[in-house]
Amino acid sequence: MGRNVIAAARAGDAARALDALDRVRILTAHRHGAVGVDRWVPLVERWLTRGVDQYDPAGRSPVGRPVMVTRNDPHLRLFNGDVGVVVRSGDAVAVGFRGGDGVRRFAPSRLEDIEIVHAMTIHKSQGSQFGHVVIVLPEATSQILTRELLYTAVTRAQRGVTVIGTAAMLWVGGGIIYLVAGVIVLMRWLDADATATARRERAPNVRAD
Repeated sequence: MGRNVIAAARAGDAARALDALDRVRILTAHRHGAVGVDRWVPLVERWLTRGVDQYDPAGRSPVGRPVMVTRNDPHLRLFNGDVGVVVRSGDAVAVGFRGGDGVRRFAPSRLEDIEIVHAMTIHKSQGSQFGHVVIVLPEATSQILTRELLYTAVTRAQRGVTVIGTAAMLWVGGGIIYLVAGVIVLMRWLDADATATARRERAPNVRAD
């Protein structure tokens, strides 16, 4: 996912970078902790550093980095939850965001309240759609691991879902995931403690009751 975003961003094509970013999104139940956003963002940054030539996350605004606005800024017409990508803009960089009048670009120095968004919480993802969603389940003892949480996460995906967790996590979260989500999901279990992967198929007539 990151390579396509970075390639478009290096070419200065903010619209294409944003489209590439929406193809895959990592969703977690928690913001903090061993399986939270705070864990996954630096992991993805390290993967990109190793896998993409000249990607350096040490700077404030490396080209290709996705960011999310965390506080409304009416003056810039940017709002909490808006997602942008750092792109090349001539000899400098800018952060491109989608807007009603097309892609809008801002100098990074004008954006005070932003955070890196290689991953986001399921709660924050509400109202958004992505091509493929990677769902990182919390521990089975988590109080927010519910049927409703899984439903919200799975229905963010338009084409596919990958679930990272154990069988116990899924059962605590609501049992068989296709009943939770109201869509057909094919599951493949490796073992009781391994990662489970799921692929969401189109099922327009299936409902979650």
